[in-house]
Amino acid sequence: MRNEKVELEQTLEQEQEAQVNKLLKRIDKLESEIVHKQNTLEQLRREKVELENSLEAEQEALVNRLWKRMDKLEVEKR
Repeated sequence: MRNEKVELEQTLEQEQEAQVNKLLKRIDKLESEIVHKQNTLEQLRREKVELENSLEAEQEALVNRLWKRMDKLEVEKR
């Protein structure tokens, strides 16, 4: 009876250790995925800012060209 109890305790301990190890691996994997996703998010944010700045510069250049054309047309009209 005592041997049986000891064996059961050892089996339970081994199973718990296996579960803990499995959960620790899963936690490590999830943490790694989170870090990767955070890095990707930061890169996408930087790219978004660059695209917004580029778009703003293009729009400003276009507006400036249109103003110059309007000014030129008004001069020609006179």
